This record gives sequence, structure tokens and C-alpha cells, in this order.
Amino acid sequence: MMDGLSEERVQEYLKHLGMSKPTELNREYLDALVSTHLERVPFENLDVHLDRRIAIDAETVFNKLIRRGRGGYCFELNPLFFRLLVSLGYKAQLHSARLRIGAPDNSTKRARMSHAVPIVELPNGDRCVADVGMGLIGLHKALPLKGDAAPFGVRVVDAAGRIEVAVPTISGSLKGLYMIEPYDLDWIDFSTLSWYSCTHPDSSMRRLLLAGRRTEGCWARLRNDTFIRWSPTKGIVEKKVMRDENDVLELLQTEFGLRLNLVDEVIPLKARLQKFLADVRPDENALTKKVVWPEG
Repeated sequence: MMDGLSEERVQEYLKHLGMSKPTELNREYLDALVSTHLERVPFENLDVHLDRRIAIDAETVFNKLIRRGRGGYCFELNPLFFRLLVSLGYKAQLHSARLRIGAPDNSTKRARMSHAVPIVELPNGDRCVADVGMGLIGLHKALPLKGDAAPFGVRVVDAAGRIEVAVPTISGSLKGLYMIEPYDLDWIDFSTLSWYSCTHPDSSMRRLLLAGRRTEGCWARLRNDTFIRWSPTKGIVEKKVMRDENDVLELLQTEFGLRLNLVDEVIPLKARLQKFLADVRPDENALTKKVVWPEG
């Protein structure tokens, strides 16, 4: 079981989010905590592309996200958020999940475990998915396992207790985003999953440059050189392609609010992104006729 945060860390964390401690551990506060976290602590995988070792211990991640003003990816964001939740008094477990967004709806093939998701049990017994670490899309609020999660979908799919989280499509239907395994894991288990995600050449974290942040009720997302702004009710409301690595770096610091150090981050990223974007663009062009979520 992962430990919580010290009282000093909790206060610093909440100050970064612009929130106070809850007077009641209810769904309303949890919703506000999730949505604010998605606005103030962006998703990004820049350190993966800088070939830096990504440690997910509490001290390292806290310093990076809260003190240095960076973002992180799921194995940084959700475990730290989990520690905040239990420190505030919420009953929570941290589960692993398998992505389904790229698979056919009727596929029974399992993807590898590549995501970490907190599940919170409220004092009244209701359980909610409280995910602040999904780069493809921010879920905007805590999603109840029973009751109204619209415009998203949450359902228990089998007797083992696996949980599917789904996202809305432009046709009005729901598309499976990921499947949550029914058992919770410990810090050391997620360390192994994180190591694979940030080092293995077949990992999407290695093959994609990703950044995401909730803003004005939408999800702003950068995928390689393409920026979109996605509304849960209207779909894509803005889309533009970055011209080069300079545009990407400017966007990361403005739209996503990342505080990047000139010497340690901006200069090495510029060199890496120049080559990375040149390498991925032929693949991107080959996929232009394939309609994928959230565009389809």
C-alpha cells in the first residue's frame, strides 16, 4: 500500500491546485478536485523523449509536478493524486488498466496493462473512477460506477469486476477507452509498468509526443504535431498542425502552461523534436484517411 503525503505536502499540493481542504468527503469535492487537477497539472511525456529516467516515488514526482511546474504521464500523475486522496481521508485503491481505444468494439484481445487509475469509495458506499492521468482525453470529473456518468460511460463488464470506461463519439455512441482490472496494485508494481512504458520501443509513450490539459470545459491535446480542442458534447471544436519544433515548444509553454528550463529542457527538446517530428510525419500522412477517435 502506498503511503499518503505529509500535512506540509498536502497543503502545498492544494495551494498549487487553488483549493482548500474539504469540509466533507463528498462527490462534489471529488469532482472539483479532479477537474481542477486536470487544469493545473497537465499530462505530458517530454522526459520520455529526452531519454530521462522517470522515477515515480512521491518525492521525485511531487517536486516535478508541484514545485517545478511540469506535468507528467499516468504513472506519475495518478499515483501522486492517489496519495493526496488518501491523505485527505478518502478511501481509495490504485488499479491498473488496459487501453481499448484503438481496438475494434467487439475485440476480446487484451492489451497490456499501461495505465494507472484511482478508484474512490465515498462515505455513502458509492465508487467513482477518479482519473487525472489520461493523456488522450481528460475525463473532466469523477465518474460513478453506478448512476449518471454522462457524457462518459462506466460499467462493470463481468463477474470478476472489470470496469470499462467509455468516451462519447461524434455519432452519439460510446467508445471503450480502457478496461480497469479488479485488483489494486502497489507502488513497486507500477514502477515496473512505468519502466516498460517509458523505455520499450513499442510503447506508445516512445512513439508519440503527448500533452493534455483541461481548459474552458474542453480537453486541449497535442499529439505529435497536431493540436486539437475537444468538447465532451460537441466533439472537436479546434484543430491545427504545428509548423515545426518551435511551434510545439511555444504551445507547450502557453496552452499547456509548462514551466520549461531553457538549458535543461528547451534546448535539448528543440533538437530532439526536430528529428522526432521529421520521423513521425510520414507515418502520420499515411494514416490521414483512417478515421480514428475522437474524429470518428
